[in-house]
Amino acid sequence: MDEGKFTDQQRQDATTIRDKIDKFNKYYNAHNMYAVSGLFTRDCRLMHPGTPTDYGRDSVAAGHRRAHEFYGIITFKCTIDQFHFLYDDVSVITFLNSNYDHDDKVINKTKGVMVWKKVNDDWKIHIDIYNECCD
Repeated sequence: MDEGKFTDQQRQDATTIRDKIDKFNKYYNAHNMYAVSGLFTRDCRLMHPGTPTDYGRDSVAAGHRRAHEFYGIITFKCTIDQFHFLYDDVSVITFLNSNYDHDDKVINKTKGVMVWKKVNDDWKIHIDIYNECCD
């Protein structure tokens, strides 16, 4: 959806979600997976390639910790690629991630989909899907 066609409320919600993506990056780079998991719904799902799906916040924190350790990620940057609202309380974004090592070299890149859900007037990640990809 062209963001120029967003309603005023959708533009406000999009800003909120972008701010939460910035927090995601900040918490991940501080290696605080507990804070990362706080951005998720209680009944969330995390899907990394080649691993079982993680269900719930505690499992999501552990899943992100595993990926962080497995790839040796020191810093991480999630960038929104496309933004869509399906309903007033559901948004879907596609994203690109770059993962960096100690020398600030790109280890790998991923792309994926996040389903965001508005719960009690607060936007949370409900489903987070990663795929290995790109140059």
